[in-house]
Amino acid sequence: MLIGTKLIVPPIKSKVVARPRLINHLSEGKESRLIVISGMAGCGKTSLVCEWARHDDLPVVWYSLDENDNDIDLFLRYLLTALCNVDKVLAAVAKTFLQEQTRLSGTETIPLLVKHLIDVPHDVYIVFDDYHVISLEEIHQALKHLLDYAPPNLHIVLVSRYSVPFSLSHFRVHGQVVEISASDMKFTEKETEQFFREILHVTLSLGQIQELARRMEGWVGGLQLFGLAAKKKKIVSDLTGLLSKTYDGIADYLIDEVISSQPEKMQIFLQATALLSRFNADLAREVTGLSDARQMLDQAIRKNLFLNVLDREKKWYRYHNLFAKAMREKHVSSLVGGKKEVYRIAARWCAQNGYLEDAFRHAFSSDDFEFAASMLEDYLMVLYDRYEIASFRRWLSKVPYRILTQHPLLRLYECRFRLESVRLAEAVAIVADIESRKQETFKRYEQAKRKRCKDLLLLSRHILRYWTDVTNINVEEVEEILNHMSPEDKGFSAIVRVMSLSSHIHRGNMRLAGEALRDVSSAVFSSGNLLAKMIWFQTVAKTEMFQGRLSQAEAVVREGFLFLDRSNLSGSPLRPMLHLAMAWICYMRNDLARAMEYALTTLKYAEQTRFVYEINDGNYLLALIYLAGGETEKAEQCARRMQWAAREIGQPSFLALTDAYVAYIFLAKGDLKWAQRWAEQRGLVMDESFSFHFVVECTVQGELFCHQGRYEEAVHMLQVLRSRCMEHNMLEMTLYIDILSVAALYGLGEHLRAKIVLELAISFSESEGYLRPFIDHAEAISPVLTEIASTSHKSSYAVTIAKACAISRGGAAMTGRQRKSGVEEITPREKEILELMAAGLRNKEIADTLFVSPLTIKTHSKNLFRKLAAKTRIQAIQRAKDLKIL
Repeated sequence: MLIGTKLIVPPIKSKVVARPRLINHLSEGKESRLIVISGMAGCGKTSLVCEWARHDDLPVVWYSLDENDNDIDLFLRYLLTALCNVDKVLAAVAKTFLQEQTRLSGTETIPLLVKHLIDVPHDVYIVFDDYHVISLEEIHQALKHLLDYAPPNLHIVLVSRYSVPFSLSHFRVHGQVVEISASDMKFTEKETEQFFREILHVTLSLGQIQELARRMEGWVGGLQLFGLAAKKKKIVSDLTGLLSKTYDGIADYLIDEVISSQPEKMQIFLQATALLSRFNADLAREVTGLSDARQMLDQAIRKNLFLNVLDREKKWYRYHNLFAKAMREKHVSSLVGGKKEVYRIAARWCAQNGYLEDAFRHAFSSDDFEFAASMLEDYLMVLYDRYEIASFRRWLSKVPYRILTQHPLLRLYECRFRLESVRLAEAVAIVADIESRKQETFKRYEQAKRKRCKDLLLLSRHILRYWTDVTNINVEEVEEILNHMSPEDKGFSAIVRVMSLSSHIHRGNMRLAGEALRDVSSAVFSSGNLLAKMIWFQTVAKTEMFQGRLSQAEAVVREGFLFLDRSNLSGSPLRPMLHLAMAWICYMRNDLARAMEYALTTLKYAEQTRFVYEINDGNYLLALIYLAGGETEKAEQCARRMQWAAREIGQPSFLALTDAYVAYIFLAKGDLKWAQRWAEQRGLVMDESFSFHFVVECTVQGELFCHQGRYEEAVHMLQVLRSRCMEHNMLEMTLYIDILSVAALYGLGEHLRAKIVLELAISFSESEGYLRPFIDHAEAISPVLTEIASTSHKSSYAVTIAKACAISRGGAAMTGRQRKSGVEEITPREKEILELMAAGLRNKEIADTLFVSPLTIKTHSKNLFRKLAAKTRIQAIQRAKDLKIL
């Protein structure tokens, strides 16, 4: 009657990969009452237990279960038969029960087992293999009863695809359970490599191993099936082709072994949810139409149906990619409405709940491009307003051109991106094409959307007239159009209002820009548009800086950061919008390390968005930082990037500004010929219209005059320019002009005038902390600065500037970085990091505190260790304390 093979430890038919991490875990807990090994089908559970039993030479009673064992009498008879081999006394007692014709029950049999197992003089390990096939509650209760009263020498090992169907909390609290989970069972990359090298004797490269590990996600069954195909090949040259051949076998295994054995309702759940890249219980309910989708999800998790949890809260899940692929391609035929309907339902739910990436992915997966385009019309601008421009561009580019031309609203969104990235020719072409088709295409929209199209077309057409020369934007005319736009476009209107005000900045009228920005602030903050608010913070900070108010500019930037933090958007792409302003503030105060961090973050996002103003301004600042460190080649690379970006756009005024910046970079690195060629081509005259661009060009020309010894021309130009800058409240540029004037006046021999001008510049700079403008011209102004610094009672800040310029009181310039007690100077940023280290923060925590990347902190730490001759954090902190740096 009894099948003997059910009670024999399965032989390991072939060599297996040694898994010491799991064997050691089992060995350390082998005294536990319960050992649970669970995991998906084909993950190597049985092989692991066999390997462990042989490794530790365990006295094992093996019971291989199947569906027929869902009978309490049969279950207990097999169990008693297996235990007969453990002890003669136990065999004699069991024999009495086995010979009875009446059905066995757990209430009678389990107490008997417990009573006699106490007297067995050695440990007994009962392995219940494939316990997931047991569905009879009476068997679960009998096993639970055995566990509750088991003597110390009895150890139950449950091997199952599913989680144990009764609570383990009691055993966990008392340290009486060892658990190997589905995630533990996954092969590591090292184990994958061992499997092919030691078991199959197949040579795979490191890249192939990594690709296999990624595709199989540690699933042993998949690796074994792939191994069968690879076994005949000593070297695998075409991994992709071999994986493709293996896939059908993997899919068939999963369908036959896992999917087809599930109840019909579970198969419906799996079919719908496997189409999704990720899902939670609510989304599962939508796509399956099952009111008890939450319970179905719990069952799928308990059954280890190839689900991976994606978050700490255990709300979001995805299937193993091979399982999902098998379901999608071979087992979705019975879905009501088919794949398309599931994708449409998922797209709508995700969009309504704010998961836009998922929504758009599902919309395009439906292969219904009209549906996808309509969804983009409704939700795409949300990505733009979050400054997720790369995502905006990616999804818009997926719409086929024939569909795009029938959706003018999408094309107007595209036009907005082209305008803001200064791709004017492309924007002109789009607007012209929309105009030519509007009678036909606007009809597709209902009243609200149609008005929005008309408004956006009018605004785009109007702005294009001025965008080629931002100084000529008619702010009043733009405001008139915006006042007639739909209330739904308040956010866009707010952005355009702030951007149109930038014309005041380009005209150099900072006072008017500041007043206008204050006036528009209520419209911006009532719009609820995050991008509009960030552009406002950015523009206000820039205006404050140009007016020489560094402290106020910094306060505005920090207010913007605080706003994002309060809105739970500290990690948003909107944050780097403020980094460029902060980078310039840090540069002006000579905090070069922080300036570089902020500039690099800005450039990273500017490259993604292709907003060339930020690309060029960021590269210009980066070039200045490199020049400050003597890295002239890197500075020149930044200049080349600026030229490339400007030439790609081709806008004349932008090209002119870029050329002036590049001329200054080459001038600062000592290449006068480049600057001279620029000056000859530019042919600057002082009666031109005043603008920000004009001021930049004049200061570069003045710098060139000083380098050429043409001091009289420099003084005359700078005096005229200073008067006009003061009139327009461009006080930061006035500071640069005054420092250049000092150099020119001293060159003319007018030492007293030079001293008076420099004292005024120092007095202005003290309250705001300006240092870098002086350092950048240290060589030219050093005689005058030394004289002022030598009478420190007149200007203590002059001493600070002199030290920053590395000038001693005697007037001799120090070479290299300042030294302190033989240690290379610690920068302010490095000191900040040291203090956080001393407070016990790790690199990731320091990075989060300072809003930089962990890689940046790692680089600073290496520099600190080098400067302090330390190998560890503790040594660095102690050395810093000894030197009174901390």
